[in-house]
Amino acid sequence: MFAFLLMLALQLPLKPVGCDSALLDKPARTPMSVPPAIVNRAAAFDAIERAARSVGGVPHETSALVWFLIDIEGRVAVAQIARSSGYEVADSAALGAARAFRFQPARHNDKPVCVWMRLPVRFSSGR
Repeated sequence: MFAFLLMLALQLPLKPVGCDSALLDKPARTPMSVPPAIVNRAAAFDAIERAARSVGGVPHETSALVWFLIDIEGRVAVAQIARSSGYEVADSAALGAARAFRFQPARHNDKPVCVWMRLPVRFSSGR
């Protein structure tokens, strides 16, 4: 039950900066000339490792595909499960890990824009 509530909380918007309200509801394509780039790669992948270690009760390797909305400041404003791992605890951990990413925002016509991207988060029973 706790994992389910955590998953719901992580899907709530974090007051995204500069995003059209229509983007907050569901993933949508946004025009961009320059895609976002991860600026905290080591910290983001450390978050995935911590999330993977926290996942118990997963009998084999699995992954969750996570949608996340990146605002014009490069923060993950919304994270949603695009494809479940099949394990509630792994999906919750994947959402938490997605929140750790920071980006150089996407740009369109030299202006930062909000965009949705997908991130696969993999878990292994050996971790």
